[in-house]
Amino acid sequence: MAVETGFMALFAFIAMFLLEGRPNLTKSIVTYSPVTGFLVFAGILALLMALGGGEASRYSPIARLSFVVTFLLAVLVFGEELTVPKGIGVLMAAGAVLLLSSDF
Repeated sequence: MAVETGFMALFAFIAMFLLEGRPNLTKSIVTYSPVTGFLVFAGILALLMALGGGEASRYSPIARLSFVVTFLLAVLVFGEELTVPKGIGVLMAAGAVLLLSSDF
C-alpha cells in the first residue's frame, strides 16, 4: 500500500508541476498534508480491518462519513460558516449511516 501511495503522490506532484509550473508550497500545505495522509491511511486501514471481520454493508457507509469529519474540522479549525442546509445535510448523512449499520 505504501508503494501505491508513493506513486500517487509522485504522480500528483508531476501533474501539478506540468499544469501549474513551479508548485507553491505554503506553510499550511506542508503542515497539513502529512496529517491528511496519515488520517486517510488510518481510515483505509480501519476499514480493511473491519471488513475482515464483518459485513461490508455495515462498515462501508461508516467509512464514507469522512466528509462529515472534514466538515466539522473545517468549521472548528478553519472557522467556516455553519449554515442550516449544511447542518441538516450532516445530520441526515449521520442518520442514514446509523440506519444502515443498525440491526432492527
